[in-house]
Amino acid sequence: MHKYNQPNKKRIRKILELRDKIQGENTFDRDNEWVKEYNDCWSEPKSDEVNHPAHYTGGKAEAIDVIEDAIKNADDPVEGMLQGQALKYLLRMWLKGSCIQDAKKAQWYINRLVDKLTASEEQ
Repeated sequence: MHKYNQPNKKRIRKILELRDKIQGENTFDRDNEWVKEYNDCWSEPKSDEVNHPAHYTGGKAEAIDVIEDAIKNADDPVEGMLQGQALKYLLRMWLKGSCIQDAKKAQWYINRLVDKLTASEEQ
C-alpha cells in the first residue's frame, strides 16, 4: 500500500482526544480497538481460503462454477471427475505456486481420462 493512502495515526489520535473532551469520558482503551479496526480496513482484503480462495476466483467466474458446468454431461462420474480435476489445475495454474507443476497435474488427469475413455470405447 502506498504511504499516502495509509491513515494518519497522529490525526486519528487527535480526533479521538477531542472526542473524549467533548464526551467528558476516557475511552482510550476502546479507541485502541477502533484504531486497529480502522487500520485493518486499509489493509489488503484477506482471501477466504476455504470458500473462495484467490487462486480459484481469478477470472470472471469461480473455477467450481466452470467445472460443474463442464462435467454435467459426462457419461460416467469417474470421467467427469477426471475432467474436473484437469480443469481445476488448468484454471488456476497462473495463480498459484508453480505453473509447471499444475500443468503436469492437469496432464496426469487428462492422460488418465484418455485411458479410461479409450478402454470404454474398446468394450
